[in-house]
Amino acid sequence: MSKNRLTFFKNTCLTATGLLLTLTLLNILLVPFETEEDLGILSYKKATLLEKSNNYDAIFLGTSQTFRNIDPDSLTQSSSCKLSVYNAGVPGLVLEELNDFISVIEKSGAKNKIVIFTDPLPPRPDFNAVTNIRTQHYTTYTNFSDRYQNIWSLPAPFWKKTALSGFSMGAYVYEFLGIGTLSKILFPELNAAPDVYLPGLDRDNGYPDLEADIKNSPEIAARASRFKAISDKWADTVLEKQKSIKEPSENMVASSEKRAFLIKNLAAKIEAQGNIPALIVFPEPPTHREDLALASAVKKIAPGLSVINGYDETVAQDLWNENLWFDETHLNMEGAAIFSKNIAPQICEIRTAKESDK
Repeated sequence: MSKNRLTFFKNTCLTATGLLLTLTLLNILLVPFETEEDLGILSYKKATLLEKSNNYDAIFLGTSQTFRNIDPDSLTQSSSCKLSVYNAGVPGLVLEELNDFISVIEKSGAKNKIVIFTDPLPPRPDFNAVTNIRTQHYTTYTNFSDRYQNIWSLPAPFWKKTALSGFSMGAYVYEFLGIGTLSKILFPELNAAPDVYLPGLDRDNGYPDLEADIKNSPEIAARASRFKAISDKWADTVLEKQKSIKEPSENMVASSEKRAFLIKNLAAKIEAQGNIPALIVFPEPPTHREDLALASAVKKIAPGLSVINGYDETVAQDLWNENLWFDETHLNMEGAAIFSKNIAPQICEIRTAKESDK
């Protein structure tokens, strides 16, 4: 009986090894047949920056917070200095994508631009995020370090970082075995990046039209409707707390220091290009203490880096109104106009300080 089990185990191992080798070889053979990937709004904004970075004085890089909350026209109209602005925010932006945007600005040859970036998002822990076209595009050997640095610098519990690492490893397995490549070749229509944001996008400054996005995306429409249904309760329970924002504890600041080093390294890349880096921390009611902890840690680890604090009274005082929010964590277009107007003086200060250093 034990001999039969050993034989079965041996045959299983040989079969699995053969399957892995076959899939790996198939992946290598299929590479020449891959077509250039269209990553939707991410590809569009990269192409715009590559061609037009020199047309702007300030470029915002970041997640959906940047995408929704920065209105370039309002910022330009409210600034006391010359300020042409491009919103290069992309929903769901992770570290390897942010680094790619920074590289694109370098390739464009732009110099002396204010490049304002956010803390990137960690990888999402779900199967769709592992297999989607953007994740697979950036699942490369060169991006391996970025992906895991993004996870292990988080001020999060060990179990959560371990789980995120597992999902990220799943993305590499999916790519390494050629499953993603084969899927793209056999079912190209299923691997197209969604372009729901492009129809309403201002092609000159990168700012999205929220109403157009609601019309084009059932998901965004559902989020807007869901928030509208709970906005009164949200205002009572969340916004009231923001009026007396508490400073983060020393432990929270200390736990954010690894993340602050990641921010410092991103800023160093931007500065090495001859551009002016700045971090922006957006007001996000559910996570305000974590956000302020990161801002404090960055000031400690990278004291020379400008930080635009969205929780500062001069910036946030007009925002704690549910009518200015699209959902629990993003401003609507009216709120974005107010926020952008309120941060204009800080951006002009950064510009003036840099010019005085010359």
